[in-house]
Amino acid sequence: MRSRGRNVIAATSRNQVANALEVTHGAGIGAYVGVPLVPDGAEAIGMLGCISRDRQSALDHHTQFLEMTG
Repeated sequence: MRSRGRNVIAATSRNQVANALEVTHGAGIGAYVGVPLVPDGAEAIGMLGCISRDRQSALDHHTQFLEMTG
């Protein structure tokens, strides 16, 4: 299993797409980090991610952890 790409939004209020989503406000999501799960030689089968209610300035260590876990 490997991840392909990173999805990091350190401040959803500053991201036009995330800020426009009702779920972002309803769930109180301030930051998001996620990695797609892709078996070798196959299509993506899911996503592994974490959310925070607070804005985050440094999410790289979270992304690295998710990539190792996935």
